Amino acid sequence: MFLTPDEIVTITGYIRPSSQRDWLKRNGWTFEVDGNGRPIVLRAYVETRMGVNGHAAAPAPNFSAIRREV
Repeated sequence: MFLTPDEIVTITGYIRPSSQRDWLKRNGWTFEVDGNGRPIVLRAYVETRMGVNGHAAAPAPNFSAIRREV
């Protein structure tokens, strides 16, 4: 549901929550802040933002692979 703290470090390149928040703001990312001041980012938001929407185009069926019995 939410990114782990390590995943937020990977995206932002920062360990300190204040630096993470600054990076997310500068780069236009949507996030909330928890009671400890750490940014919270929805995993679904990241997937949409990064182009992974779960609705990848399925490959066209290979009808030539079907043998017709006569």
